[in-house]
Amino acid sequence: MDGGRAQIIERGVLTAPDETCQAEVIGRLAVQARVRLAAADAAAVELGISRRRVYVLLRRWCAGEGVEEPPTAT
Repeated sequence: MDGGRAQIIERGVLTAPDETCQAEVIGRLAVQARVRLAAADAAAVELGISRRRVYVLLRRWCAGEGVEEPPTAT
């Protein structure tokens, strides 16, 4: 079969928005006094993520944490 080697399959790599793109979109929202649903929905469509995820990234951005995923504990 694979000669004893494990096959690693990556998922979502091609469809995941890169951090630069996320930073641009979330940064535009962060300067607004209030982010309305329509703006969050438009950002979600642009990034290919859910509205809830937009608000999570926005909260992280406003807290000075950027849009990167926090490291997971191992």
